[in-house]
Amino acid sequence: MKKIVIAVLMFTMVFSAVVFAANDAVEKLCSGCHATENVYNASKRTTQRWDSTYTRMVRHGLKATPEDEKAVKEYLYTLVP
Repeated sequence: MKKIVIAVLMFTMVFSAVVFAANDAVEKLCSGCHATENVYNASKRTTQRWDSTYTRMVRHGLKATPEDEKAVKEYLYTLVP
């Protein structure tokens, strides 16, 4: 039982760290042009629509490292219902 509790806690900590880092990337990249609430309010998008949105933002001048792109997309995909 102890091992299960420890495993769940470890998973939660790792998952939280990944989501927190991705959220930081969203804040860093998206808040330069608009309020990040726009991102969170658009959470009913599909993964395809998020990809399209990200591509459009790049065309509008978004500069992101491959690591930031990966983090942002992974975070946005967690918002898909």
